[in-house]
Amino acid sequence: MLKPLEQFVCDTCRQVIETSADGWFEWCEDGDRQAHSFHIVHQRAECRADPQVPGLRGHRLDELVGVPNMTRLYGLFDVGLPEEGAVKTLATLLDRHEFTDLLHRLTSRYYDEARQYWQQAKDSGFFEGSSEPAIYQPSTFKRIIEVYGAGQDGDGPAFSPGPCNVAGCCDHH
Repeated sequence: MLKPLEQFVCDTCRQVIETSADGWFEWCEDGDRQAHSFHIVHQRAECRADPQVPGLRGHRLDELVGVPNMTRLYGLFDVGLPEEGAVKTLATLLDRHEFTDLLHRLTSRYYDEARQYWQQAKDSGFFEGSSEPAIYQPSTFKRIIEVYGAGQDGDGPAFSPGPCNVAGCCDHH
């Protein structure tokens, strides 16, 4: 089991990022300054996007993990209520659901690992009879890992590569 909010699954190589200091958060901004295609990856070059990708942005992962760092993450996209006459220079979000998934990954214990098994849990009826708030609790995430992550060898998680659902500037994954 991953150490919550310390280890993450790389969206490129699908291997464990051992510490948040070894991770990198990257995203793209389109011509309208709409942020999308959020990825958590290793800092090493082979996992990061090609720096020539138009609109590519990035930030150190360890400066964004956990609730105390949320203001820094929000500040990358929107600082809050604008002052009268202020010019909007930050990106907006293209897809709030994609951003919410990122927020869960960075702040919810066990979520990053549990999301690897989410569809399997859903297909098997794991969530039947549960309220939506109950589904998004750390205890539920941990149980998903215990039920669907079983059978891993002693070398740690080997998450199966899934197709990246990113279109446009982030086809590099």
